[in-house]
Amino acid sequence: MLSYPKKATFVQSNPIIMEIKDIRSVKHCILCQKRKYVDSVGTLCSLTNERGEITESCSDFDFREDIEQYIAQLKEEQKEAELTHVVLRKQMIKWFLFGFIMFVAGISFWNMEWNHGAVHLLTISLIIIGLLLMPQGSWEFFPHKMRLKAKHHEIREFLLLVKHYKQN
Repeated sequence: MLSYPKKATFVQSNPIIMEIKDIRSVKHCILCQKRKYVDSVGTLCSLTNERGEITESCSDFDFREDIEQYIAQLKEEQKEAELTHVVLRKQMIKWFLFGFIMFVAGISFWNMEWNHGAVHLLTISLIIIGLLLMPQGSWEFFPHKMRLKAKHHEIREFLLLVKHYKQN
C-alpha cells in the first residue's frame, strides 16, 4: 500500500506547510472528472449530487481530462496577476513621487523670501494636493496584492492535491 506524506513543504515566495486535510473539499472536486456544476449551489459530486465531504482523499477520485490545461491556465492567470502587480507598484511609486514633489514645492514656496509671511493659495494648494496624492497609488496596489497572495495560495493547494492524487 502506498503512503503519502501528511505534510508537504513548498518553497516559493514564502515557505508554507500545508496539509491535505486543510484544503476545502470543493478543491478536490474541481480537479475530479466526476464533478458537475449547478448554478445555485456550485461544484457537486456527480455520484452523490452533493457537495463533497473530503477529509484526506476521495476514493472515487479520477483526474479530469483537461487537468494539465487547467493547471497551465491557473499558472497563466498567476503570471498575469504578477504583471499587473508590477504595473501597479510602478504606478504607486509615481503617485507618491508626484505628490511628494508637489508637497516639497509647496513648502519651498511657503519659505521663499518673496512670500513675506503671507499665506498664498498656491502654496497651501500645493501642500494639500501633495499630501492627498501620495497615498493615491496604494489604494489600488494593496487590495491587488491581497488578491495575488490568495491566487498563489490557491495554486499551491491545487498543486498539492495533484501531487497527492498522483502518488495514490
